[in-house]
Amino acid sequence: MFDDLVKSFKKDTSPPHSEEDSSSRPVVDSGLLETLKEQGYTKKSPSRKSTPRKPSPPKKKTSTSKLTVHAAKESTLINAIRDLENEIKRLSKQKSTLYSSIQNISGSMKNARKLEQDYQEKIARLVEEEAKLHAKKENLRTQLEKVSDKLGKISKIKSEMSDV
Repeated sequence: MFDDLVKSFKKDTSPPHSEEDSSSRPVVDSGLLETLKEQGYTKKSPSRKSTPRKPSPPKKKTSTSKLTVHAAKESTLINAIRDLENEIKRLSKQKSTLYSSIQNISGSMKNARKLEQDYQEKIARLVEEEAKLHAKKENLRTQLEKVSDKLGKISKIKSEMSDV
């Protein structure tokens, strides 16, 4: 893996030290090697056969103070996560309650609009009826005036006849 990464970088432009060096390995900047080593890459020598690694020694036990600090941090994080989960549940319930309230209000608004529309139609019908009644009233007044005029003429004729 280390050799693959090294090969992926450009070769140094300086001449190789010997023909064996140039054919087997590219020349690489020492800063690049240090960076790769810091990242955990190690160079395998091509001449060595890979042998099974020896098991690493068991890890040293950490002190109890480190464990308690770690446990305290973990406990704090677990409590924070629980608090966040509870807050999310509470907010979800509040959201669903508000959503249902909005649905109820929307239904009420639709009913109110329908009632308003019905009342406007009734008012329009009543205005038409009022106009008809007003016209009828005016017609009756003119008829009443005509009848009054006829009565006046008849009483005048009657009084003239009684004078004769």
